[in-house]
Amino acid sequence: MIKQIKKSSLTIALVIVVALSAVLSASVWINPFHYERGSGDSTSTSARQDTVQSLSDIYKPTEVIRTYQDRSQKLLYDQAKNPVMVIEQQVRKWKLKHLTRVVNNDSAAYLRDLRTENSIMISYPDAVATTVFNQTFNQSVDTARLKRINHIVITLDKTPTVYLMADEKYQVYRLTTTSQSLAVIKKSLVGGSQLNVDHKIVNGIPLTTFPHQISMPTYRSTINHQNLDSIAQTLMASSSVSTVSSQTTSKLITYTAGNSRRMTYNKGTGQVQYDNYLGKDNSYGTQTLYTHLFDLLADTAVPLEQVQYDNVSLVGQTITYRSFVEGFPIFSDNDYGTVRIKANNDGVERYHLSPLSLGTPLPASGQKVTLPSTVTVLNALYQAGKGKDIKGLRLGYTWATDQNKSLVTLSPTYYVYYHGNWVKYQSLLKGD
Repeated sequence: MIKQIKKSSLTIALVIVVALSAVLSASVWINPFHYERGSGDSTSTSARQDTVQSLSDIYKPTEVIRTYQDRSQKLLYDQAKNPVMVIEQQVRKWKLKHLTRVVNNDSAAYLRDLRTENSIMISYPDAVATTVFNQTFNQSVDTARLKRINHIVITLDKTPTVYLMADEKYQVYRLTTTSQSLAVIKKSLVGGSQLNVDHKIVNGIPLTTFPHQISMPTYRSTINHQNLDSIAQTLMASSSVSTVSSQTTSKLITYTAGNSRRMTYNKGTGQVQYDNYLGKDNSYGTQTLYTHLFDLLADTAVPLEQVQYDNVSLVGQTITYRSFVEGFPIFSDNDYGTVRIKANNDGVERYHLSPLSLGTPLPASGQKVTLPSTVTVLNALYQAGKGKDIKGLRLGYTWATDQNKSLVTLSPTYYVYYHGNWVKYQSLLKGD
């Protein structure tokens, strides 16, 4: 009985907090508060979302690292003001010029520049097209010379230098600017939480590593449920087809509109798949794919404030958008909080998404998880015979729903990119 009372109290408290956060939601985008934004249930049937989210909100860096004069590095999170948003606002006022390549196909030099002394680095979860950088930061970097960007490094000198870095082929480009005040940027780096980090190259992949054992907070959140009929209507309605029909079986709910649009909801996994048969192939180049798939994302019923860009497959013409908390990605066995969209390079646009999304994640008081150093994890994976196939490693959060399916606990752990999927390192060690 006491446990039930405590669980009920926790549920009521979280609902109250999320309700209060909704009242303040308008000011969240004006003032870059450090927690991810929540959203209420979405039942709108409009063809396009009425949202303030822009392309730069979705394709934004998530990792912030301060490098000191001795090249020691700290990963920053839980800042009073989001440094990524502050840097974006400041750099938009700058005129970056004289694009000069300073490193190419040199892993040692690239690693050195990942540790540029007295600098701040903001990094994307995966490479973005230079057109995205230009639009976000109001610049005009030559996309023919530099096609994609992983990291943006700004020296904190009196006259800052900007470096654009691409993990592919270990490329570093330098840009100069006139003397600019860095006071606002430096102020955003003060306070909050910090973790000791370093950069290593593992199997040819640059990684952010944690050289020591770390302790990370656990988060809790309520769940938002979108109406399936509304999702279907938003995805499938068009000027030529206005009627959406549905059919229900024991495992699936299937929606159709004409002969070209089909949406299925799997009751077991809670996943939605939408197929739009266009009847013609159309592949997109590096500089256009990101914009095209953002336009498709914006035409879904997914609350855009819930997701950010996570990774891209240029060959597969696919982009994955994911939920984050404090800049760390959130993973679910059923891909809750994840949207995957494929362009019609084979004549079909395909979407994978879920009607479930998170409210505002809040730290669970007194509940932290201790994780080993990255080196310890990598050594264990190599000893288990998995090391040579690792193509990425990151700190992330696991989505776990309670028995009543009303609350989510987000617990930190390492995720490894292994054979095309992000997998908990513990699962790899167990051979799952």
